[in-house]
Amino acid sequence: MRARLGWCAIAIVGLIIVAAIVLRPWLRPPDFQVYRLGALAWAHGAPIYGRLPSVGGKELLFTYPPVAAVIFVPLAVLPLSLATAIFSAFSLAALGFVVYHCMPPGGLRLAPRLASRLVGRRVRALSGDRRATVALTVALTVLAAALQPMRETFGLGQINLVLMAMVFVDAFRVGDRWRGVATGIAAGIKLTPLVFVLFFLLRKDSRASGRMLAGFAGTVALGFALAPGDSASYWSQLSGNATRVGTPATDGNQSLYGLALRLGLPTSAWLAASAVTVVLGALATRACLARGERVLALCAVAVVGLLVSPVSWTHHWVWIVPILLALADRARPADWILVGLGLTLFAAKVGKADSAFVCYGIVLLGYLVMPLRARTAATLKSRRATRSASSPQTTH
Repeated sequence: MRARLGWCAIAIVGLIIVAAIVLRPWLRPPDFQVYRLGALAWAHGAPIYGRLPSVGGKELLFTYPPVAAVIFVPLAVLPLSLATAIFSAFSLAALGFVVYHCMPPGGLRLAPRLASRLVGRRVRALSGDRRATVALTVALTVLAAALQPMRETFGLGQINLVLMAMVFVDAFRVGDRWRGVATGIAAGIKLTPLVFVLFFLLRKDSRASGRMLAGFAGTVALGFALAPGDSASYWSQLSGNATRVGTPATDGNQSLYGLALRLGLPTSAWLAASAVTVVLGALATRACLARGERVLALCAVAVVGLLVSPVSWTHHWVWIVPILLALADRARPADWILVGLGLTLFAAKVGKADSAFVCYGIVLLGYLVMPLRARTAATLKSRRATRSASSPQTTH
Protein backbone atom coordinates (compact mmCIF):
# COMPACT_ATOMS: atom_id res chain seq x y z
CA MET A 1 0.00 0.00 0.00
CA ARG A 2 2.77 2.39 0.95
CA ALA A 3 4.61 1.60 -2.27
CA ARG A 4 1.51 2.33 -4.35
CA LEU A 5 0.95 5.61 -2.55
CA GLY A 6 4.56 6.54 -3.21
CA TRP A 7 4.24 5.85 -6.92
CA CYS A 8 0.95 7.76 -7.07
CA ALA A 9 2.56 10.73 -5.33
CA ILE A 10 5.40 10.74 -7.84
CA ALA A 11 2.98 10.57 -10.76
CA ILE A 12 0.63 13.29 -9.49
CA VAL A 13 3.30 15.76 -8.40
CA GLY A 14 5.32 15.10 -11.53
CA LEU A 15 2.39 15.64 -13.85
CA ILE A 16 1.38 18.87 -12.12
CA ILE A 17 4.86 20.38 -12.19
CA VAL A 18 5.71 19.20 -15.68
CA ALA A 19 2.38 20.44 -17.02
CA ALA A 20 2.95 23.84 -15.45
CA ILE A 21 6.36 24.08 -17.10
CA VAL A 22 5.96 22.29 -20.40
CA LEU A 23 2.53 23.66 -21.28
CA ARG A 24 3.96 27.19 -21.21
CA PRO A 25 4.97 26.75 -24.86
CA TRP A 26 1.28 26.70 -25.77
CA LEU A 27 1.57 30.44 -25.30
CA ARG A 28 3.44 30.43 -28.64
CA PRO A 29 7.15 30.23 -27.70
CA PRO A 30 8.95 32.95 -29.67
CA ASP A 31 12.26 31.24 -30.41
CA PHE A 32 10.56 28.08 -31.62
CA GLN A 33 8.42 30.20 -33.92
CA VAL A 34 11.58 31.73 -35.37
CA TYR A 35 12.98 28.24 -36.01
CA ARG A 36 9.81 27.43 -37.93
CA LEU A 37 9.86 30.70 -39.85
CA GLY A 38 13.47 30.12 -40.89
CA ALA A 39 12.58 26.62 -42.05
CA LEU A 40 9.60 27.89 -44.04
CA ALA A 41 11.74 30.63 -45.59
CA TRP A 42 14.20 28.00 -46.83
CA ALA A 43 11.40 25.74 -48.06
CA HIS A 44 9.92 28.59 -50.11
CA GLY A 45 13.26 29.76 -51.49
CA ALA A 46 13.36 32.98 -49.46
CA PRO A 47 16.49 34.20 -47.61
CA ILE A 48 16.82 32.50 -44.22
CA TYR A 49 18.60 35.48 -42.72
CA GLY A 50 16.38 38.13 -44.21
CA ARG A 51 13.37 39.78 -42.66
CA LEU A 52 10.94 37.24 -41.20
CA PRO A 53 7.30 37.75 -40.17
CA SER A 54 7.01 39.33 -36.74
CA VAL A 55 6.61 37.14 -33.66
CA GLY A 56 4.47 38.63 -30.92
CA GLY A 57 4.89 42.06 -32.49
CA LYS A 58 8.69 41.75 -32.54
CA GLU A 59 10.96 41.29 -35.53
CA LEU A 60 13.29 38.43 -34.62
CA LEU A 61 16.08 36.96 -36.74
CA PHE A 62 17.12 33.41 -37.51
CA THR A 63 20.62 33.13 -36.02
CA TYR A 64 21.63 29.48 -36.42
CA PRO A 65 23.60 27.85 -39.28
CA PRO A 66 21.58 27.12 -42.44
CA VAL A 67 21.37 23.38 -41.83
CA ALA A 68 19.36 24.09 -38.66
CA ALA A 69 16.61 25.65 -40.77
CA VAL A 70 16.47 22.53 -42.92
CA ILE A 71 16.21 20.27 -39.86
CA PHE A 72 13.19 22.19 -38.58
CA VAL A 73 11.17 21.82 -41.79
CA PRO A 74 9.18 18.77 -40.53
CA LEU A 75 8.04 20.76 -37.49
CA ALA A 76 7.39 23.86 -39.59
CA VAL A 77 4.73 22.19 -41.73
CA LEU A 78 2.70 21.07 -38.70
CA PRO A 79 0.21 23.29 -36.84
CA LEU A 80 2.04 25.44 -34.30
CA SER A 81 0.32 23.90 -31.27
CA LEU A 82 1.09 20.34 -32.36
CA ALA A 83 4.67 21.14 -33.34
CA THR A 84 5.23 22.91 -30.02
CA ALA A 85 3.88 19.94 -28.06
CA ILE A 86 6.14 17.52 -29.94
CA PHE A 87 9.22 19.71 -29.53
CA SER A 88 8.55 20.33 -25.83
CA ALA A 89 8.06 16.62 -25.18
CA PHE A 90 11.28 15.87 -27.02
CA SER A 91 13.14 18.46 -24.94
CA LEU A 92 11.72 17.03 -21.72
CA ALA A 93 12.77 13.53 -22.78
CA ALA A 94 16.26 14.88 -23.50
CA LEU A 95 16.42 16.31 -19.98
CA GLY A 96 15.34 12.97 -18.53
CA PHE A 97 17.98 11.21 -20.63
CA VAL A 98 20.71 13.44 -19.20
CA VAL A 99 19.46 12.99 -15.64
CA TYR A 100 19.41 9.22 -16.05
CA HIS A 101 22.97 9.12 -17.35
CA CYS A 102 24.21 11.33 -14.54
CA MET A 103 23.18 8.68 -12.03
CA PRO A 104 25.80 5.93 -11.73
CA PRO A 105 24.57 2.33 -11.68
CA GLY A 106 25.13 2.33 -7.93
CA GLY A 107 22.94 5.39 -7.52
CA LEU A 108 23.58 8.78 -5.98
CA ARG A 109 24.64 8.82 -2.37
CA LEU A 110 21.39 10.51 -1.42
CA ALA A 111 19.40 7.88 -3.26
CA PRO A 112 18.75 5.07 -0.75
CA ARG A 113 16.95 7.20 1.82
CA LEU A 114 15.17 9.34 -0.79
CA ALA A 115 14.12 6.40 -2.93
CA SER A 116 12.88 4.41 0.05
CA ARG A 117 10.64 7.30 1.02
CA LEU A 118 9.40 7.72 -2.53
CA VAL A 119 8.65 4.11 -3.37
CA GLY A 120 8.08 2.74 0.11
CA ARG A 121 10.89 0.17 0.17
CA ARG A 122 14.46 -0.19 1.24
CA VAL A 123 16.88 0.28 -1.60
CA ARG A 124 20.53 -0.64 -1.42
CA ALA A 125 22.05 2.30 -3.27
CA LEU A 126 19.58 1.61 -6.08
CA SER A 127 21.81 -1.26 -7.16
CA GLY A 128 19.82 -3.69 -9.26
CA ASP A 129 16.52 -1.87 -8.63
CA ARG A 130 15.56 -0.46 -12.01
CA ARG A 131 12.14 0.75 -10.87
CA ALA A 132 13.69 2.83 -8.11
CA THR A 133 16.24 4.25 -10.55
CA VAL A 134 13.49 5.22 -12.98
CA ALA A 135 11.43 6.71 -10.15
CA LEU A 136 14.35 8.81 -8.98
CA THR A 137 15.06 9.86 -12.57
CA VAL A 138 11.48 11.07 -12.99
CA ALA A 139 11.55 12.92 -9.68
CA LEU A 140 14.88 14.61 -10.41
CA THR A 141 13.80 15.49 -13.96
CA VAL A 142 10.71 17.22 -12.62
CA LEU A 143 12.78 19.15 -10.09
CA ALA A 144 15.39 20.03 -12.71
CA ALA A 145 12.71 21.37 -15.06
CA ALA A 146 11.83 23.97 -12.44
CA LEU A 147 15.28 25.60 -12.54
CA GLN A 148 15.52 28.93 -14.35
CA PRO A 149 17.52 27.79 -17.41
CA MET A 150 15.03 24.98 -18.02
CA ARG A 151 12.04 27.27 -17.49
CA GLU A 152 13.46 29.66 -20.06
CA THR A 153 14.31 26.85 -22.46
CA PHE A 154 10.74 25.54 -22.41
CA GLY A 155 9.18 28.99 -22.33
CA LEU A 156 11.14 30.24 -25.34
CA GLY A 157 11.07 26.92 -27.18
CA GLN A 158 14.86 26.64 -27.24
CA ILE A 159 16.91 23.66 -28.42
CA ASN A 160 19.50 23.60 -25.61
CA LEU A 161 18.32 20.40 -23.91
CA VAL A 162 18.35 18.44 -27.16
CA LEU A 163 21.91 19.57 -27.91
CA MET A 164 23.06 18.67 -24.39
CA ALA A 165 21.56 15.20 -24.79
CA MET A 166 23.41 14.77 -28.11
CA VAL A 167 26.70 15.55 -26.37
CA PHE A 168 25.85 13.05 -23.62
CA VAL A 169 25.09 10.40 -26.23
CA ASP A 170 28.52 10.95 -27.72
CA ALA A 171 30.35 10.93 -24.41
CA PHE A 172 28.65 7.99 -22.71
CA ARG A 173 26.56 5.88 -25.09
CA VAL A 174 28.12 5.33 -28.50
CA GLY A 175 31.07 3.08 -29.18
CA ASP A 176 34.53 4.22 -30.18
CA ARG A 177 33.73 3.92 -33.87
CA TRP A 178 31.16 6.75 -33.89
CA ARG A 179 32.16 8.81 -30.86
CA GLY A 180 32.36 12.51 -31.73
CA VAL A 181 29.93 12.50 -34.66
CA ALA A 182 26.81 13.50 -32.69
CA THR A 183 28.65 16.38 -31.02
CA GLY A 184 29.85 17.59 -34.41
CA ILE A 185 26.30 17.52 -35.75
CA ALA A 186 25.11 19.40 -32.65
CA ALA A 187 27.74 22.06 -33.36
CA GLY A 188 26.45 22.30 -36.91
CA ILE A 189 22.99 23.09 -35.57
CA LYS A 190 24.24 25.61 -33.02
CA LEU A 191 27.90 26.59 -32.80
CA THR A 192 28.32 26.39 -29.01
CA PRO A 193 28.98 22.60 -28.83
CA LEU A 194 32.23 23.15 -30.76
CA VAL A 195 33.89 23.68 -27.38
CA PHE A 196 33.59 19.95 -26.63
CA VAL A 197 36.49 19.18 -28.93
CA LEU A 198 38.48 20.16 -25.83
CA PHE A 199 36.89 17.28 -23.91
CA PHE A 200 37.99 14.70 -26.47
CA LEU A 201 41.46 16.22 -26.78
CA LEU A 202 42.00 16.15 -23.01
CA ARG A 203 40.83 12.53 -22.99
CA LYS A 204 43.57 11.94 -25.55
CA ASP A 205 40.94 10.69 -27.97
CA SER A 206 42.20 12.25 -31.18
CA ARG A 207 39.99 10.04 -33.35
CA ALA A 208 36.84 11.26 -31.61
CA SER A 209 38.08 14.83 -32.02
CA GLY A 210 38.57 14.21 -35.72
CA ARG A 211 35.13 12.64 -36.09
CA MET A 212 33.57 15.56 -34.27
CA LEU A 213 35.19 18.08 -36.61
CA ALA A 214 34.26 15.91 -39.58
CA GLY A 215 30.64 15.78 -38.40
CA PHE A 216 30.62 19.55 -38.07
CA ALA A 217 32.21 20.00 -41.49
CA GLY A 218 29.59 17.65 -42.91
CA THR A 219 26.77 19.89 -41.67
CA VAL A 220 28.51 22.92 -43.16
CA ALA A 221 28.88 21.14 -46.50
CA LEU A 222 25.23 20.05 -46.38
CA GLY A 223 24.25 23.65 -45.71
CA PHE A 224 26.16 24.85 -48.77
CA ALA A 225 24.56 22.12 -50.87
CA LEU A 226 21.01 22.94 -49.77
CA ALA A 227 21.28 26.70 -49.19
CA PRO A 228 24.42 28.01 -50.91
CA GLY A 229 23.56 31.70 -50.75
CA ASP A 230 22.50 31.65 -47.12
CA SER A 231 25.55 29.56 -46.18
CA ALA A 232 27.93 31.99 -47.85
CA SER A 233 26.26 34.90 -46.05
CA TYR A 234 26.25 33.15 -42.67
CA TRP A 235 29.84 31.90 -42.63
CA SER A 236 31.38 35.02 -44.15
CA GLN A 237 29.45 37.73 -42.27
CA LEU A 238 26.84 36.70 -39.74
CA SER A 239 28.37 33.94 -37.61
CA GLY A 240 30.69 36.31 -35.76
CA ASN A 241 28.13 39.08 -35.19
CA ALA A 242 27.23 38.81 -31.49
CA THR A 243 24.85 41.78 -31.59
CA ARG A 244 22.63 39.95 -34.09
CA VAL A 245 21.39 37.59 -31.36
CA GLY A 246 20.52 40.38 -28.93
CA THR A 247 22.15 42.99 -26.70
CA PRO A 248 25.22 41.39 -25.07
CA ALA A 249 25.35 43.90 -22.20
CA THR A 250 22.01 42.83 -20.72
CA ASP A 251 21.95 40.79 -17.52
CA GLY A 252 20.50 37.88 -19.48
CA ASN A 253 23.93 37.37 -21.05
CA GLN A 254 25.69 35.27 -18.42
CA SER A 255 29.15 35.19 -19.99
CA LEU A 256 32.45 36.90 -19.26
CA TYR A 257 31.84 39.23 -22.19
CA GLY A 258 28.48 40.26 -20.80
CA LEU A 259 30.06 40.80 -17.38
CA ALA A 260 32.84 42.91 -18.90
CA LEU A 261 30.31 45.08 -20.74
CA ARG A 262 28.23 45.59 -17.61
CA LEU A 263 31.35 46.60 -15.68
CA GLY A 264 32.49 48.93 -18.47
CA LEU A 265 35.71 46.98 -19.07
CA PRO A 266 37.53 46.97 -22.43
CA THR A 267 37.50 44.03 -24.82
CA SER A 268 41.08 43.23 -23.87
CA ALA A 269 39.93 42.47 -20.32
CA TRP A 270 37.39 39.97 -21.65
CA LEU A 271 40.00 38.31 -23.87
CA ALA A 272 42.46 38.03 -20.99
CA ALA A 273 39.81 36.62 -18.67
CA SER A 274 38.75 34.17 -21.36
CA ALA A 275 42.31 32.93 -21.82
CA VAL A 276 42.66 32.35 -18.08
CA THR A 277 39.29 30.58 -18.03
CA VAL A 278 40.31 28.21 -20.83
CA VAL A 279 43.47 27.26 -18.93
CA LEU A 280 41.56 26.86 -15.67
CA GLY A 281 38.90 24.79 -17.42
CA ALA A 282 41.50 22.55 -19.03
CA LEU A 283 43.10 21.93 -15.63
CA ALA A 284 39.70 21.21 -14.09
CA THR A 285 38.80 18.80 -16.90
CA ARG A 286 42.09 16.93 -16.60
CA ALA A 287 41.70 16.70 -12.83
CA CYS A 288 38.19 15.27 -13.19
CA LEU A 289 39.29 12.77 -15.83
CA ALA A 290 42.18 11.65 -13.63
CA ARG A 291 39.68 10.99 -10.82
CA GLY A 292 37.33 9.11 -13.15
CA GLU A 293 34.66 11.85 -12.93
CA ARG A 294 33.69 11.94 -16.58
CA VAL A 295 30.38 13.75 -16.11
CA LEU A 296 32.08 16.54 -14.18
CA ALA A 297 34.86 16.64 -16.79
CA LEU A 298 32.27 17.12 -19.53
CA CYS A 299 30.52 19.78 -17.46
CA ALA A 300 33.79 21.63 -16.88
CA VAL A 301 34.24 21.96 -20.65
CA ALA A 302 30.63 23.11 -20.97
CA VAL A 303 31.23 25.82 -18.36
CA VAL A 304 34.32 26.99 -20.24
CA GLY A 305 32.21 27.38 -23.36
CA LEU A 306 29.49 29.25 -21.49
CA LEU A 307 31.96 31.65 -19.91
CA VAL A 308 34.13 32.48 -22.93
CA SER A 309 31.32 32.70 -25.48
CA PRO A 310 30.40 36.30 -26.34
CA VAL A 311 26.77 35.50 -25.62
CA SER A 312 25.50 32.89 -23.15
CA TRP A 313 21.87 33.56 -22.34
CA THR A 314 20.51 32.16 -19.10
CA HIS A 315 18.77 29.36 -20.97
CA HIS A 316 22.16 28.19 -22.26
CA TRP A 317 23.05 27.19 -18.69
CA VAL A 318 21.04 23.95 -18.79
CA TRP A 319 24.34 22.26 -17.92
CA ILE A 320 23.65 23.16 -14.30
CA VAL A 321 21.58 19.95 -14.07
CA PRO A 322 24.42 17.45 -14.67
CA ILE A 323 26.72 19.69 -12.63
CA LEU A 324 24.50 19.49 -9.55
CA LEU A 325 23.90 15.76 -9.95
CA ALA A 326 27.60 15.00 -10.36
CA LEU A 327 28.47 17.08 -7.30
CA ALA A 328 25.73 15.33 -5.32
CA ASP A 329 27.25 12.00 -6.28
CA ARG A 330 30.56 12.99 -4.68
CA ALA A 331 28.62 13.98 -1.56
CA ARG A 332 31.42 15.75 0.33
CA PRO A 333 30.50 18.72 2.55
CA ALA A 334 32.00 21.18 0.07
CA ASP A 335 30.11 19.50 -2.76
CA TRP A 336 26.82 19.91 -0.91
CA ILE A 337 27.60 23.58 -0.35
CA LEU A 338 28.01 24.03 -4.10
CA VAL A 339 24.84 22.04 -4.74
CA GLY A 340 22.88 24.23 -2.33
CA LEU A 341 24.37 27.39 -3.80
CA GLY A 342 23.60 26.21 -7.32
CA LEU A 343 20.00 25.37 -6.47
CA THR A 344 19.58 28.79 -4.87
CA LEU A 345 21.10 30.76 -7.75
CA PHE A 346 19.63 28.79 -10.64
CA ALA A 347 16.14 28.52 -9.20
CA ALA A 348 15.74 32.29 -9.08
CA LYS A 349 15.27 34.67 -11.97
CA VAL A 350 18.38 36.62 -12.87
CA GLY A 351 18.00 40.20 -11.71
CA LYS A 352 19.26 43.50 -12.98
CA ALA A 353 23.05 43.66 -13.42
CA ASP A 354 23.26 40.14 -12.00
CA SER A 355 26.19 37.90 -13.00
CA ALA A 356 25.46 35.05 -10.60
CA PHE A 357 25.80 32.29 -13.20
CA VAL A 358 29.19 33.64 -14.30
CA CYS A 359 30.49 33.75 -10.74
CA TYR A 360 29.22 30.24 -10.03
CA GLY A 361 30.94 28.90 -13.13
CA ILE A 362 34.27 30.46 -12.18
CA VAL A 363 34.05 29.14 -8.61
CA LEU A 364 33.14 25.68 -9.89
CA LEU A 365 36.15 25.46 -12.22
CA GLY A 366 38.49 26.59 -9.46
CA TYR A 367 36.99 24.06 -7.08
CA LEU A 368 37.33 21.17 -9.53
CA VAL A 369 41.03 21.87 -9.94
CA MET A 370 41.61 21.37 -6.21
CA PRO A 371 42.91 17.88 -5.39
CA LEU A 372 40.81 15.59 -3.25
CA ARG A 373 42.18 14.35 0.03
CA ALA A 374 43.85 10.98 -0.39
CA ARG A 375 41.21 9.20 1.68
CA THR A 376 38.32 10.74 -0.24
CA ALA A 377 39.99 10.03 -3.58
CA ALA A 378 40.55 6.40 -2.61
CA THR A 379 36.90 6.06 -1.58
CA LEU A 380 35.66 7.50 -4.87
CA LYS A 381 38.03 5.30 -6.84
CA SER A 382 36.80 2.23 -4.97
CA ARG A 383 33.15 3.13 -5.59
CA ARG A 384 33.71 3.66 -9.30
CA ALA A 385 35.65 0.40 -9.62
CA THR A 386 32.70 -1.41 -8.04
CA ARG A 387 30.27 0.27 -10.43
CA SER A 388 32.39 -0.57 -13.45
CA ALA A 389 32.51 -4.21 -12.44
CA SER A 390 28.74 -4.42 -12.06
CA SER A 391 27.54 -2.14 -14.86
CA PRO A 392 29.89 -0.15 -17.13
CA GLN A 393 29.03 3.54 -17.37
CA THR A 394 29.33 3.50 -21.15
CA THR A 395 26.39 1.15 -21.41
CA HIS A 396 24.24 2.75 -18.70
